[in-house]
Amino acid sequence: SIKYQRAWTIEDSLEQYQCLMWQHELQSSIGHGHVQTRQLQAEFARLAAKAAAGSVRELLASVASGGEAQDPEAVIAAVGRSQAAAEQLRQALRMREIQEKRAAGKTRRMEEEIEKCSREMVEMREAIDDIAGGRGPVVAGMQPPPGTTTRSASAPAADGKRRHFYCTDCRVGGHGQRFCLYLLKRPNWRVYPSEKWFEDQTGQVSYCPLGQHGVDFADEPYFSRIS
Repeated sequence: SIKYQRAWTIEDSLEQYQCLMWQHELQSSIGHGHVQTRQLQAEFARLAAKAAAGSVRELLASVASGGEAQDPEAVIAAVGRSQAAAEQLRQALRMREIQEKRAAGKTRRMEEEIEKCSREMVEMREAIDDIAGGRGPVVAGMQPPPGTTTRSASAPAADGKRRHFYCTDCRVGGHGQRFCLYLLKRPNWRVYPSEKWFEDQTGQVSYCPLGQHGVDFADEPYFSRIS
């Protein structure tokens, strides 16, 4: 089954969300079908047990009323069939309960994975708004994109007073993504998404932070406050 994995771009996050929703719908349908099958099996077992118990009652009632004498072997056989039917009913009910719990557990786990992905997309949206609003880091030597609200390095809002810090995996290679994962273990670090920057003549694609904004850490040094 598909499990949540950290996404580094908006496109990857959206694609993962769609896959998780599709998986949820598919597995929920399969789980519902399995539960219905167990319910039908339990109902058939209930009918069989009811019929077997009815046969035993009829035999015992005939004997009690002084009617035609019944073969003891037939009575014993009828009781044995009734006991076997009752045991099959207990097993069917138990299997139905197990299947219901299994289906509920899968549904709960899938919803947890979807919630992780949804929370990630919300955090990406907040990160984009935060940096576009001029509340991101100041990267020395970097010219901010046109139309962006910026602050100088000497502005009162020092980096130590910011609520969140941002890292971006620009897919340069090496240990960049690993450093991002280490930083994200801290509660005040968030992912800032990346996007395609340019493609050279050989087809090699380079990536940068979304909107070519500076972030606190990126494996593309030009956009990184921490080099």
